[in-house]
Amino acid sequence: MVRAETSTDAMPTSDIPEINDSDFQSIELICYIRHAHTGTELRDPSRIKVIELGEKEITVEIPPKTFASGHYLVLGISARGLPPEKTMKPFVTEAKIESVLNLEGADQLRLSLTQFEPEKWEELKRLFSSRQNEIEQFFKNVRGED
Repeated sequence: MVRAETSTDAMPTSDIPEINDSDFQSIELICYIRHAHTGTELRDPSRIKVIELGEKEITVEIPPKTFASGHYLVLGISARGLPPEKTMKPFVTEAKIESVLNLEGADQLRLSLTQFEPEKWEELKRLFSSRQNEIEQFFKNVRGED
């Protein structure tokens, strides 16, 4: 599994050096979700957060009470802010909601991917994985670690 977030729990916040925003280029995942049967859509990427990628699963956070377990969705993901040497073709899949975890102010959906192009899925996972490695290396550099 590839986690979308990095934790600094091991280091007290007072020990974390100040970070200049221009030191690290941020990549933004742009997501689109549409209910396969009703047509209900989430088009605002700020309302959809990718949390985790698995072998053939993805976990996302969305506004509460939008969809329910068992529903079928169409999910599209593209990337904005990629460095010039990296590219990513848009990824589109059909997915079934396997579970819904109700959080404060959001629902976390565990989606099982049902129809997708494996090459594009692997490309997205590689981007996610390499990005996590870059973030971890960036924080090590900021802290002065080797």
